[in-house]
Amino acid sequence: RLTRVLYRPFDIRNTYYTGNSRGFHCMPRAGVMGHFFHRENIGLVTSRLTKGEDFAHAQVTEDITEVICMSPKTSNNGFVFPLWLYPSEATDLLDTGPRERRPNLAPAFLADLKAKLGHAPSPETILAYIYAVLYAPSYRARYAEFLKRDFPRV
Repeated sequence: RLTRVLYRPFDIRNTYYTGNSRGFHCMPRAGVMGHFFHRENIGLVTSRLTKGEDFAHAQVTEDITEVICMSPKTSNNGFVFPLWLYPSEATDLLDTGPRERRPNLAPAFLADLKAKLGHAPSPETILAYIYAVLYAPSYRARYAEFLKRDFPRV
């Protein structure tokens, strides 16, 4: 299928997505990217580690991504965390899982947040907060060494 792909920051191109490993879009990650096809979704893209540069690796996308969409350095791979998870399009008579989209946030986290805030913020609000924290100078300074070695934690 022909689809949009986040190739580099703010560089959106078209690609032919086959879903096959080493196909035209060589790292299809269907289990993640499938949540973006013909569906309303956004996702946080970040890197697991940075080599030789400060952490500046977070963005939001509504499209599938190229593996090095975060940086021209091939060691700084982009990992996508969709905000919404959709049920598989495959039909299985024994499948009793949810048939509607659900937020890609742990239910215990959502319950704890609701208890502390007195209301349940929307998943979009939570994603916006996380994105803002990742770009806060105080967060980046405090966790600079950690951000060089692993995923950012919020």
